[in-house]
Amino acid sequence: MCIDFVKEKQRLVGLYSIVLFSGIAIASSYFGWGSFNALFDYENIMVFSRFDVFLMTGPAFLFCMVILGGYVLVTGKQAPLHIQKRWSYSMILGFVVSLLSNTVFMIYYSGSLEEKGYIRCSGTPLGYMPAMGVKYVIEPELCNNKYKY
Repeated sequence: MCIDFVKEKQRLVGLYSIVLFSGIAIASSYFGWGSFNALFDYENIMVFSRFDVFLMTGPAFLFCMVILGGYVLVTGKQAPLHIQKRWSYSMILGFVVSLLSNTVFMIYYSGSLEEKGYIRCSGTPLGYMPAMGVKYVIEPELCNNKYKY
């Protein structure tokens, strides 16, 4: 019995891609849901990050990579071009839906915070990149609080 090492190597690559993209998707969902749920605690000082919702919806397009890796694992060869095109379109659609849901939620959530009486602070919260985090507080004096967020 002769073992085709090229086919086995491709299957190993398929297995690695499944493990890698599944791990990223699971970690992304875990951290995304954790920070998403924390948004609804409504503490005195809150920081909203656009990336929280994006983390939660990230597996929508990473799932396509897992499927293509599974094809390689099962068959031992690369998926045909027509299948790759379909999954690529699905991955692009998942990415667009993820960005749109991020934008819609950002508009809805910031409006809802302002309705609850929160005030948007100017500047970037501690530990966030510019334009990624927005700090909301109940009282304007808390905007200058450098010790929390």
